[in-house]
This record gives sequence, structure tokens and C-alpha cells, in this order.
Amino acid sequence: MLGVIKILDPRQEAIIDDKGISPGLDLTGKTIGYRHYLSWSNFDVFLQRIEELMRQKYKTSGPVRVNITTAGKYLAPGAADEFAATIDAAILGLGN
Repeated sequence: MLGVIKILDPRQEAIIDDKGISPGLDLTGKTIGYRHYLSWSNFDVFLQRIEELMRQKYKTSGPVRVNITTAGKYLAPGAADEFAATIDAAILGLGN
């Protein structure tokens, strides 16, 4: 006699959250920080363009940059807190 094959559905039921999304951050006049790996040259080109657009559209100040020279390295102790204390919002490049 053959065994029975049970087919399972791996999908999870949708979780409905009625809280909605948080309101967007008003970037007008804010200081924007940018963090990325210096070895990721494509992202540097992207950041330059984003900085330009942010200044044009939102009149942002800055940029405030924190750079990491090699992928896999961390910021020096206290550097993340110092970076966060000087900005209102950040765009992060985490590597490729």
C-alpha cells in the first residue's frame, strides 16, 4: 500500500495593520547625513546627484558625510553617535 503525501502551503496569512504608515519627514532646511563605503564609487556618484537634488528641492544644508574606507569595517567608537547628533536624517550606503 502506498503512503499518503500531504501538501503543505508555506504562505503565511496576511497580517493586517490598521495603524497605517508614518508621516513623511519634512526635509525643508534639514541637515542630511550621508554614509557610505569610499570603495563603492557608483554610490558616490549617486550621492552627489542626491545631494544636488536635495539642495534644490528642500534647501537642505550639509552635506555631512561619514565614510568607511573598506567594506566590513565599522565606524570608530562614538562616531555613529557624533554623526547622528549633527544631522536630521540620513541616507546610508551599506555596500554592494
